[in-house]
Amino acid sequence: MAGEIIPERRKYPRINFNTLVTYQTKGEPKIDYTLTRDISEGGIGLILEKFVPKNTELILTFNLKTGSNFLRAPARVAWIEKLPYAERYRAGLEFRELEPLNRLNLKRFIKREPLLLYY
Repeated sequence: MAGEIIPERRKYPRINFNTLVTYQTKGEPKIDYTLTRDISEGGIGLILEKFVPKNTELILTFNLKTGSNFLRAPARVAWIEKLPYAERYRAGLEFRELEPLNRLNLKRFIKREPLLLYY
């Protein structure tokens, strides 16, 4: 029905987040690079140059802020769609088993609070 309001189904609110991320399929040595689109406590949106099947387990590495430590985040491809008029894909990934400090820093980043330092 035209004009129908679709209820928000996301568990966590997302914020715009544009940064470089490396990713690799779990158990594979090849590393690829891409850009993020948005992020939440539960997952991240990516723009991919190649198709990655739904439910693929990936390992992501990225910085929340310039100069901060890298965050290593296991994730699962929840959905993927081809972008119109481009040879790219937009994908939504769900974080899996984030380390407690990484989860806390991600939560603080989204709330625009200072990150906790760790070495």
